[in-house]
Amino acid sequence: MTLPTLVIVEDQQLLRLGLKIHLESLNCCSVIGEAGDGETAIREILRLRPDVVLLDLGLPGVDGVEVTWRVKQELPRIRIVIFTSHTDAADVTAALGAGADGYCTKDAPIEQIGSAIAAVSRGEVWLDPTIAEVVVATSQQQNENKEELKLSTLESNILSLIGGHVDHGQIAQKLGIDSSSVENILRNLLSRLGNKKPAPDDDLLKQRTRLNDWFTAFVEQIDTGKIFAEKYLLQEMIGSGGLGAVFKAKHIYIDRTVALKFLHPEVVQDPLAMRCFQREATAIANVQHSNIVTIYDFGISATNDPFLVMEFISGPSLADILQDEGKLPISHALNLSIQICEGLAAAHESGVVHCDLKPANILIRRENGKEIVKLVDFGLVQLLPRQQVSPQNQLTNKYFICGTPLYMSPEQCAGKPVDARTDIYSFGCMLFELITGEPVFAGDTPMELFAKHLEVEPQSIANVTTAPLPDGLAELIGSMLKKQAEQRPKSMQMVGQSLKEMFTRTVSLP
Repeated sequence: MTLPTLVIVEDQQLLRLGLKIHLESLNCCSVIGEAGDGETAIREILRLRPDVVLLDLGLPGVDGVEVTWRVKQELPRIRIVIFTSHTDAADVTAALGAGADGYCTKDAPIEQIGSAIAAVSRGEVWLDPTIAEVVVATSQQQNENKEELKLSTLESNILSLIGGHVDHGQIAQKLGIDSSSVENILRNLLSRLGNKKPAPDDDLLKQRTRLNDWFTAFVEQIDTGKIFAEKYLLQEMIGSGGLGAVFKAKHIYIDRTVALKFLHPEVVQDPLAMRCFQREATAIANVQHSNIVTIYDFGISATNDPFLVMEFISGPSLADILQDEGKLPISHALNLSIQICEGLAAAHESGVVHCDLKPANILIRRENGKEIVKLVDFGLVQLLPRQQVSPQNQLTNKYFICGTPLYMSPEQCAGKPVDARTDIYSFGCMLFELITGEPVFAGDTPMELFAKHLEVEPQSIANVTTAPLPDGLAELIGSMLKKQAEQRPKSMQMVGQSLKEMFTRTVSLP
């Protein structure tokens, strides 16, 4: 049987990769392309002409509603499944009105997403239970407001059964009609639900305006000396990215310099991003250690901006140092690595696994001729023992691959559960790079790196560097990079103790 071809459109690269791996493992489709923004998505879809597109709504540039509308104008046969965290009636009606064939929420199990792809590829309509409930609520609201959408008894019955997780074949059987009638009724309903063409340019303008206004609001606070959250004076922006921005600020009452981390307003709508942000605050707030950044405060401002207040670190990251120096002398690498081990050991003892160890997340504070390591950015943290979660939440996270590909453990690359040993693997990758100036594995794409972490045995560090290595270091790094977690060192304390013994013997090495 020929599988339907699929293009994945999602602005988070690792989520795209996780979806690709898990959807193909279900053998429900063949992923032939991907895109991370609206304009690229349109070009790739029109070039590749897939059977199905899995499409996020909140894309940079051109949003998912406009992508849907423009693709459907050119190639109406292409089936589009919306894949988003947006479940309000306005987003649902806009997407379905633009011509989407299905609507799936990001917290749906991966098997359900696969079913949606298979269904629309057969010409069917797909609504997951959450969206069926939104459609019913929308019709009730419009009826109260004397607007156009009114459900027939048969339509209400179909939506009710979808909301009860009943598939289309069973619906037809229960209602005594054939499957094609179910599809025709749903398509007619969706056509009426989105009975006017969307105004994508207006939506795009609003999205850009919101983001520009958000940045402007914070910059104006710097320029005008306005106080944020009644106690923080913003001084300068020290970093920004796809998820948000970090500002240097001063607590006006206790004269403390801090770092304030904010999320972009569009990201706030994404439950996955919000969970990562909240975990970063709650997981390490009580882990007091000199090698872990201190969390001072967490909350949501009066203007609805989630914020995280952290210790301000004035110093470079390990990534900055590697870029300037290429690699570190053995004694320097060991000195910093021992501190990294101590910070991670403290986190692990408190049940916290970092999950995104990399040089950029290791800051160096220089005080009185000493270098103090600070671990930062616990946004992908995992809590151990695992919190009690529902089967639904377990399925939700199953295809969300977290980390940075150069440093990800095999279990992370496979989307499997992780524990403290995943940090040991990532730290082994970092230590290898600190000493050699080269990553353990190189690759042109994240997928190539994933494959190497999963399948390729790394070279011994002794074969990569000409620097004299302390006895046992090559073997230690090799054990940290074992594919099977149970074959790695049992704890970060064990790794740190071994490095301390090597450091005392080798401080005179170059």
